[in-house]
Amino acid sequence: MQRILLLPTILYLAEVIYGVPVIVTPIIVAVDCSIGIDWYKGLLPLPRQEHNESMEGVACNYLVHCKIDPEKNKTTGVLHYCPDANSTKPFFNIHTCECFEEDDFCADNDIPANNKNCITKYNQTDNEESCQNFEPNSKTYYIDHFPNLRDPKKFWQCKPLNMTHTTAESFNCSDNNNDRIIWDQNSCQCENIKDEALRNATIKLNSHPANRFKCAHQHGGVSTDVCKDDTGRFYLGKVANRGLDQSLFLECIEDDNIYGTSTPIENYCDPDQLFDILTCNCTDADGFDPSENFNPEHHKRCATPIAIEDEESCRDENGIYHIGVIPHQKTCSKFWNCGVNRIPTVQSCPDDLVFNVKSTFCGCDHPQLNSCEENLKVENKFLCATNTTSF
Repeated sequence: MQRILLLPTILYLAEVIYGVPVIVTPIIVAVDCSIGIDWYKGLLPLPRQEHNESMEGVACNYLVHCKIDPEKNKTTGVLHYCPDANSTKPFFNIHTCECFEEDDFCADNDIPANNKNCITKYNQTDNEESCQNFEPNSKTYYIDHFPNLRDPKKFWQCKPLNMTHTTAESFNCSDNNNDRIIWDQNSCQCENIKDEALRNATIKLNSHPANRFKCAHQHGGVSTDVCKDDTGRFYLGKVANRGLDQSLFLECIEDDNIYGTSTPIENYCDPDQLFDILTCNCTDADGFDPSENFNPEHHKRCATPIAIEDEESCRDENGIYHIGVIPHQKTCSKFWNCGVNRIPTVQSCPDDLVFNVKSTFCGCDHPQLNSCEENLKVENKFLCATNTTSF
């Protein structure tokens, strides 16, 4: 693999991400993502001989992300520092293709035969919206959200394609392509970020390979469709398995990453028992007829629909939706987060803090005289939110 050593002066790589210069770790090396005439995508280790005094830590703390550059029909290597993503996982592991806690395998990063562990050959028809991790032969697919590496105002959502695979679909953070509203891997949702420094930091966080699936989880082989009805409403509770193994049943539990949704978890009855949708429990297999488990009318018999606080909480008397945070009308220690996705979520203040709509930072604060009363005043409801007509 060809590698290019730059001039021996400290350079600060102003990586251009989504057209925005973002200052990253000082480096004096660059790694080419080609082998012969072929370009490769994925992750590479930083060779020990290319680490120098101007760089932090050791070579094993770094990885090179060979990401797709569609305009040039090639891949471009970008250096990343593992501790920037997670200080508890500071070492790149060429065997697992991720940042790791231990450094026992660091010597393996310098073995040329391992270079292809985390890269695959790039074809011009390839897209970056893969729902798989960086291992070339990986059979692990992820579900839910990850950032769009070419446009911060967009994000990808991995949805079930079948029982084992997921596919990515692109979404915009706002209907009018507002530059301030970008995807945020910290909150796992789109945020209206006005501060330029914070916006740059968010874009840098989104671009780190170790954070790619921070807002997603492995697809367990069962589609989330089993937890919802024909209208798309999600349920909580037990659902019969539609396959042959009737000792298996699914329990739809609330998904903490996406408000108002649930995820199926596989459960098994005790030996010699089968699941009975009519009783919502396991029963002795002897003499039991599981045919009712396949009756569509009974599919949600043992589950209840998720109660969703509708978006009216974030609308004013004229029906205009507001983005930001607003006081909770019943509990002073809670507040509404009115997201750009039109799905409001209830959040709680930590410890003994309460939400203060009149605080300078529009957030949780130590209890003050009349702060709860101020939260309940109609004229104060949208002090910490912006109506969507201003975008």
